[in-house]
Amino acid sequence: MNKTLNLTSFYTMYYTQYKDLYLEFSDFGLTEKNYWKEVLKPSNISNSDFKEIEIRIKRPLPQVFKSFYQEYKILDGDIESHGIRIAGNLEALKGYISFDDICLKILAQNLIPFGIYNDEWFVCLNMNELIADPPIALFEMSNWHNGQKALSHRNWFSSYSSFILCIEEVIDKKSIKNVFDCIDPMNNFYKAYNYWK
Repeated sequence: MNKTLNLTSFYTMYYTQYKDLYLEFSDFGLTEKNYWKEVLKPSNISNSDFKEIEIRIKRPLPQVFKSFYQEYKILDGDIESHGIRIAGNLEALKGYISFDDICLKILAQNLIPFGIYNDEWFVCLNMNELIADPPIALFEMSNWHNGQKALSHRNWFSSYSSFILCIEEVIDKKSIKNVFDCIDPMNNFYKAYNYWK
């Protein structure tokens, strides 16, 4: 599959999945009539809004990554699907990139954390490779004190773009089984660590 990243498609899929929930329980004043206008409001985030984070991590963030936050305003702090949770807005992203001991260990591996998988692994941009559209690596929370040994043996996904496309596909198919290979043939979703069998 030769699919390119389209953030409008991603957010439309995401907000379709949660439409009933948002309409019933949200405090955002959403109605059937105004739903799409409200959830797909353009973002007012500019590149300068990332400066605080970039100063903190001592490097620029990839533009493909920043674009995710610059397309639309996000209602919630996190975007979640099938055990994958990623920062949905800048405040949530700053929460992942903190100065606590775990984050410092992650940053020392040239990784930038921006999400969590199954409450045990940080989802990270691997800045050791392909800076324009870096691959996704994992960092094991329960082994964080061992630094590099907590890093996944293989990249989880081959690029940030393919990772977002795969999340979109999971949302669309409502399943995590057999949905990644056609989008990202180089993914290691089930074998990022040697002990994952």
